[in-house]
Amino acid sequence: KVDELVGATPVKNYILFASKFLSLLFLCLCVNVVCIITCIVLQEASGYSHHELSLYFTDLVLLKILSISILAALGMSIQVFFKNRYFAFFFVAFIVLGLPLILRALKYTNDLWIFNSSGHQMLYSDMNGHGHTLPNYFIYKGYWLGLVLVLVTFATAMFQRGREEGFVARFRNVLRNFKPAYGISFVIAMFLFLSCGAIIYYNNRILNPYVSPKEEEKKQANFEIVYKKYGDELQPRVVESNVKVDIFPDRLGCKLQGFYFLKNKHLTAVTKLF
Repeated sequence: KVDELVGATPVKNYILFASKFLSLLFLCLCVNVVCIITCIVLQEASGYSHHELSLYFTDLVLLKILSISILAALGMSIQVFFKNRYFAFFFVAFIVLGLPLILRALKYTNDLWIFNSSGHQMLYSDMNGHGHTLPNYFIYKGYWLGLVLVLVTFATAMFQRGREEGFVARFRNVLRNFKPAYGISFVIAMFLFLSCGAIIYYNNRILNPYVSPKEEEKKQANFEIVYKKYGDELQPRVVESNVKVDIFPDRLGCKLQGFYFLKNKHLTAVTKLF
């Protein structure tokens, strides 16, 4: 049995764990590279030759590597914790796929509870690039990276070596032989997790209060109830408009200048303006 021979070798747990993790990460990145090549071939076949390789590399490698690392670290950690590999697999599938579906069915959209979420992001454009929401992406990834680093710390310490397979027995052994390096890793991971979580909470709950879809629907219903009685009121119509807009993406602002004319096209006078 090769696993017993590997377990008896004078190799640190983190090296065994990291080697498997880096191999899995490399495999995922290879898939992304294949996607890039496929996209370029399809563009060439369609007559488009302006290939933005730097954009491909940024989006599908540099930005994706965080999400892939978080997912791979979670999967490997859960596999270490549970003896049954199939149970561990479906447990990870539930966290990644099942839990978001349940929360969406309950109309709960708080990204702090959706694993590996990226927050609200602007779509890439030639004018705005990735926009001002890119730092938000890194804060969310820092939040989830801190959480999985906590799991990785315990998974590395509990990495199975030898015949002992029980979770409780291995966990007790970790508590007895918890090395300072594991403690430092745990503190750093918790600091990253809590600090990024605090920033997200402040931004979503205090600076910009979170409104659930159900609450938003209730506000719209109240709006209709209050203003429905004015639905038949006569209003003037816009007959001419001229607007000049200067957009400044780097300053997240714009300058508007213009005018519009209103005209009463009804046979009776307009008594109220809305």
